[in-house]
Amino acid sequence: MFKRTSFAFGLVVLGTGCAQWLPAASHEIEPGVFKITATGNSFASTDDLRKKVEKKAAKVCGDQAYKKASKDKYQSHKQRTYTDSGYQTSHYFTYTTTVECVSTAQEQAPTA
Repeated sequence: MFKRTSFAFGLVVLGTGCAQWLPAASHEIEPGVFKITATGNSFASTDDLRKKVEKKAAKVCGDQAYKKASKDKYQSHKQRTYTDSGYQTSHYFTYTTTVECVSTAQEQAPTA
């Protein structure tokens, strides 16, 4: 029984550790505007998640620059998982922002 419980606990720890390696996800909400979310486990820092979001923004906008179209949103979430020995509670974090891809000419144009 102890081996089985230890194995299950190890899988939970390994699984939450691997969540740190996932890239940010993007969703195009309108042409040229993307909602980007990075997810990390309880060991993820705000700075690490922000860097993942920025990397994804640069990737989805390609050669174009981008500007933020919303304030950054950093949230903490709680998740309960059932194993043989009962419930395990873990935490994970999400960092979300919306970016708009802009051409270099648009970026340098004066605003009225």
